[in-house]
Amino acid sequence: MDGSLTDNRDLRNRLLLAGNAVFSEVGYTGATVDDLIARASTSRATFYRYFRNKDDLFDELSRACFQDMRAIVEELGRVRAGDVDAAEIEEVLTQYRDLHARHAGVFRAWWERVARLDPEVPAEEGHVFNRLVESLTRFVSDARVESLVAPEVQAALLYLLVEGSYAAVTSRWSRIDPDALAPTLARMVHRTYLGGDAPRRASRLRLV
Repeated sequence: MDGSLTDNRDLRNRLLLAGNAVFSEVGYTGATVDDLIARASTSRATFYRYFRNKDDLFDELSRACFQDMRAIVEELGRVRAGDVDAAEIEEVLTQYRDLHARHAGVFRAWWERVARLDPEVPAEEGHVFNRLVESLTRFVSDARVESLVAPEVQAALLYLLVEGSYAAVTSRWSRIDPDALAPTLARMVHRTYLGGDAPRRASRLRLV
């Protein structure tokens, strides 16, 4: 009995991993059930044993992504802007990079805005993103850096900066190493949003 349950779980997970990979490579619209079962090396009958259609599988992937994103929101909620340095920001950004890697297919579908979701999924998405924006707004407000832009607008722009950057460098057209983004992005956030000091420029060697 235990072996059967393990086999069922493995098959389901294999289909979910296949779905994430296919959605990431060809997009939500371009993906078909045949693509999913071919990537998972299984049968159509097996697919329909676990999922009604590709929408159902995508809903499952989305919920897993929300769960991981909530963990990052909670981590961000523990960060206090007045005490944070660029290294701590880099650590959070690295976690976000890992999130992107694990759920690449979900992020691509969100950016393309073509996924057909169960009504409960957008509601959960809205809750997670509201929490994220609230945490970023508090983060920006706590920094007390003078700005003519309202904290909630700064927070939204900060999210777009991070999300847009990772969406760009993880796209199939990018030649940039996504793992190299966090240090640079962390310094940008630290300077722009927290008023951190600019790094000193190295003096040039002069030949006389």
